[in-house]
Amino acid sequence: MPRALFDKVGKQYAGRWANLDPIPHDPATQVVIEDVASPPSKRTDRWDGATSVRAATAPEIAVFDRALSRERTKAALDTRLGKVLSIVLFDMEQRLRAAGQLSSLPGMAAVDSADEYADAILDTAESDD
Repeated sequence: MPRALFDKVGKQYAGRWANLDPIPHDPATQVVIEDVASPPSKRTDRWDGATSVRAATAPEIAVFDRALSRERTKAALDTRLGKVLSIVLFDMEQRLRAAGQLSSLPGMAAVDSADEYADAILDTAESDD
């Protein structure tokens, strides 16, 4: 029997759908709805508060769209800030190297561009995990 997982508070689809397998969940905050023919949409489907799925209202869809837009804007901003930080750090390292005060940053190979610098920072961070 197909089933889907929804959050109780926002009544939004929680992204888990199973055709046969049980869905692990927290009964205090989530509900599993039985007989859901296909995976619901996080944007357009909601739990009806009882035992089935209903279409999201226009205000619910607008709230979802605003949240998604904010999330995408934040991710783009984080990417831009990371790029700016990489350029600034790369420039500082180049100035220190030119002054003979630094050969390269500890744990990072010398690089020739801000893009390579950003990659080196990410590689170093991933190796520290």
